[in-house]
Amino acid sequence: MITHGLMQNGQERMALELLYEKELGPNFNEFTFSIVLSLAAALTLLDLGMQIHGHVIRCEIGVNGFIRTSLVDMYCKCGKVAKANVVLVKLPAGSETIRNNKKSHEKLSRQTVSYSSLISGYVLKGDFESAFRTFRSMVCGQLKVNEYIVTTSTLSVCASTGILGLGLQLHAYIQKVGHKMDVPLRSSLIDMYSKCGSLEDAKLIF
Repeated sequence: MITHGLMQNGQERMALELLYEKELGPNFNEFTFSIVLSLAAALTLLDLGMQIHGHVIRCEIGVNGFIRTSLVDMYCKCGKVAKANVVLVKLPAGSETIRNNKKSHEKLSRQTVSYSSLISGYVLKGDFESAFRTFRSMVCGQLKVNEYIVTTSTLSVCASTGILGLGLQLHAYIQKVGHKMDVPLRSSLIDMYSKCGSLEDAKLIF
């Protein structure tokens, strides 16, 4: 698909213009909705994202895993983390049935991406308490997510934003639950401590 290629090459606005020219109206489907939501997220076009959200509801196509993930990502990147949380937690899902292990894995991956986006959104807004509360409820509750991926991705957010406090809480959690300190996790911790200016803690991870 041409629009997908444009997005991969960083030409999101051109991809959006092409979609509006070629695929508006009845040609919009679940896949197209997800693409436009991804474009709205990349360009932080909240009005467009909300417009597409409204289309999804009016078309009664059901909020499947792909659209839900795209909505959460769009709202987070547009600074509307509370709205993203509503979409993720409260919005009824469509008639998505898990019939085999492959589909179960795909659903797990989408939920992992959604919750990682939500945590990142909280961190970027400076709401670290909500970020860790979401992380804790996610890994301690019944939510179907890849805990390992969420942990490393949240550490990455801490590193990029220089938020040492949340990183310390995550490290304490890792030690508490006995996560295996493999190379990716060790690297994430070292990167987080280094970028947060705590070089002594980074050295202790080696």
